[in-house]
Amino acid sequence: MKRTLLLLLIAVMSINFAYPANNEKEEFLQFMGIPIDGSVSSFARKLQSKGFKLVTYVDDNVLLVGNFAGYSDCSVYVCGDNEKKMSHVFVSLPVQSSWSELEKRYSSLKTNLTEKYGNPVCIEECKNANSTDFMAQLSNGECNYRSEFTVVDKNSAENSRENLKELYNKLFPNGKLDSEKLKKYFQDSFEKSLGMPAKKFDKLPAEEKSELLFKAFSNMFRDMADVFDTASGKHIGNVVLTIMNTDQYGQGKITLLYQDEKQKQRIHKENIKDL
Repeated sequence: MKRTLLLLLIAVMSINFAYPANNEKEEFLQFMGIPIDGSVSSFARKLQSKGFKLVTYVDDNVLLVGNFAGYSDCSVYVCGDNEKKMSHVFVSLPVQSSWSELEKRYSSLKTNLTEKYGNPVCIEECKNANSTDFMAQLSNGECNYRSEFTVVDKNSAENSRENLKELYNKLFPNGKLDSEKLKKYFQDSFEKSLGMPAKKFDKLPAEEKSELLFKAFSNMFRDMADVFDTASGKHIGNVVLTIMNTDQYGQGKITLLYQDEKQKQRIHKENIKDL
């Protein structure tokens, strides 16, 4: 029984070998329908084609102004790395001096983003619950309103569920486990992971076998993590909605950060190389 359960676990681990993704096109987080990828200048030009006006270049970033989510005169910062490749997009709505207006805009944007991306992780609190002067608390750094949305690729989730369903139907015909099919599936997947037939593997020196086995099982464990990760949708980025204070006392603004996960990981790896 234990051996069968182990083989079932490895079968799930190896699903990416047996059922490669139907769509290998990379998915990026989008801002106003534009993938956060490529060069900063190219991304800025695409925003200009949507009516945004170029204001200035600041180091590796571009500042544009235009309409966003029904609000006019919004500042959009297209941010890049030191090679001027896309990093993230930062949006700032016009400054407000009314807490009720800030909260209204925050709630409206949160509702729209929730409809698009699902429920966020939220922190919405002010230090002094008894005070009605929320603008003073905001200026003093005593209000924390933040909603973070995890964006997933729904296509990857659907592909993953279909692959798992196909694997189940293959190994459990009529709802009952077929042990012989499980063993055959495991052997085929393991040989794919090794990159050679089992008979050829058996003839290799012990040291080479050990190295190949380590690589094979490492790949299979990595694929198992990918399977469970993509079952609910592959993580492609985050959108963070915030009420922020400004340099002027008694004023605040709504901001949004659009961070693509691939760009975040790419920049992180580049920074590690510099250490």
